[in-house]
Amino acid sequence: MDGKKEPYILIARKLFHDPIWTKERFSYGQAWTDLIYFAYHSDGNFKHDNKRYDLKRGQLCHTESFLCKRWKWSRSRLRNTLQKWVESGQISIHRSIHGSIHGSIHDSIHGRNVITICNYNQYQATPKDIDTSLDTRVEHRSIHHSIHNKNKLKEKIIRTNFKNAPREKSKKDISQSLRNQKHLNKVAELYSNS
Repeated sequence: MDGKKEPYILIARKLFHDPIWTKERFSYGQAWTDLIYFAYHSDGNFKHDNKRYDLKRGQLCHTESFLCKRWKWSRSRLRNTLQKWVESGQISIHRSIHGSIHGSIHDSIHGRNVITICNYNQYQATPKDIDTSLDTRVEHRSIHHSIHNKNKLKEKIIRTNFKNAPREKSKKDISQSLRNQKHLNKVAELYSNS
């Protein structure tokens, strides 16, 4: 992504728990999309084993064992992939510091890795962006329908005027009219004789 706003597709979150998504071993693209799915879309906190992890927008907090199990990957494949993504600047990983229920802050032996997706806003729209893009699409669609309806109305007027416009009769039309007139004359003559 080069920094400019790209079009988005909206995907229902339930897809990420559907067997169509989770049945087989994940591809690299599927794993990357899964990270974006798990990342927090706004600042918040995550609680696990009575520990609270404060996360910023674009961060997620999962263990290697969870990701290995979900993606059906070996630990070495997971670590190598995450390392490649760190080296390419796609993510950063740091050991979490969490607060306990009693409010003391300490670095835990059982701490989790916090993964930060770099340039998260390029991959995931903010709610404001979605509202704006929906408004723009609705506005564009309204303009498009308005233009389309005006064009259809013009076509209808032209067709109606063309049908009602006087036109020169062809030789075929004239001969048909004469035959019709002769037929009507014969019918009138029969009725008058009876």
